[in-house]
Amino acid sequence: MNAILNILESFNDKKAQSRFDSRDVRNYRMIATIPYLLPILFVLPYLAGKNSEYCRFHANQQLAWFICTLIMAIIGLFVGIVTSAGTIVGWILFVLWLIVSICLMIGAYNDLAVKIPGVGTFAEIF
Repeated sequence: MNAILNILESFNDKKAQSRFDSRDVRNYRMIATIPYLLPILFVLPYLAGKNSEYCRFHANQQLAWFICTLIMAIIGLFVGIVTSAGTIVGWILFVLWLIVSICLMIGAYNDLAVKIPGVGTFAEIF
């Protein structure tokens, strides 16, 4: 677990994390964690804590993760239709998605402001 947290620390936005209120983290920890595994629920943290920096940050990152999930699904579907290796590529994408989802959940649960590389900086809707 410490190895994962050390890796996640390199993606941690310390400036955003410094704005998190420890009470919000305690109160909304599960609401900010679950949507990383079910990305379609990305709006839940925002609805639960509109005034919470912690909830808004994770709602934005979950929106970015939802978009990444859709892109990965489209790529997996396209590769599956075009090539005979589609099943293998689909499983590889799923395992990659699952690993990243679990890492993002661990980060959110441990009060980190983990930004998704590349797209995490552009997701500032909430």
